[in-house]
Amino acid sequence: MNRSSIPEALAAIGVIVSLIFIGVEIRQNTAAARGATFQAISEGAAQSAFDAAANDRLPRLFAQIRASDPPLSEFSAEEQERLRFIYLFAVRRLENVWVQVNEGVVDQGAFEPIPASRRVRRSPLVRGLLERWQISFLL
Repeated sequence: MNRSSIPEALAAIGVIVSLIFIGVEIRQNTAAARGATFQAISEGAAQSAFDAAANDRLPRLFAQIRASDPPLSEFSAEEQERLRFIYLFAVRRLENVWVQVNEGVVDQGAFEPIPASRRVRRSPLVRGLLERWQISFLL
């Protein structure tokens, strides 16, 4: 080996070590980003549940929907608007999770809603709203 090949070999080794280091850093950063995204999804769901529980009117509306699944027309105009906003918010939140899953940021398990929301999504009232809004990924 001549004197000029030693620095070249050391430089090549340095490049390889640097690439390995960058690969490890990217993997760790990706895992951290996925964890932060999943945490944000969980916190959003928890905050939504807390807000609904702290509201004086929402638990009664949800209980009424679960008990008899009445058509939207059986609710007062104020209750209809309240339900539309609640479901629109919920749909937008699920839409965000759906995008995160499709982009590979979080696993499919993040899109699996809590069992109660699956029941609500099957409700003719909610299905009617989703169809009216043309949101097929939740149907």
